[in-house]
Amino acid sequence: MDKKKAIFIDFNGTISNSVFWEHLQFSEKENERELYANLVETLFKDNKEYINDWMRGKYSTEDVVKDISMKTEADYNFLLEEFIKSCK
Repeated sequence: MDKKKAIFIDFNGTISNSVFWEHLQFSEKENERELYANLVETLFKDNKEYINDWMRGKYSTEDVVKDISMKTEADYNFLLEEFIKSCK
């Protein structure tokens, strides 16, 4: 019998209260703490309408991270790697 596997991605407050990239706020590097604050502001305040479309599959995670990296002037690869870490 085939067993289906599911991966759940938690959108802020749906399953848990943690936020993507949240671990960066505890970084020893000041620039990473500042980046976290900028990410939260950019994604969850300035562009919160984006989140609903993302949750419904209109945008991929890569699309969102690319857009956020441009808006925050942060490195795309770094943001994607740190996003994955925060999901784990």
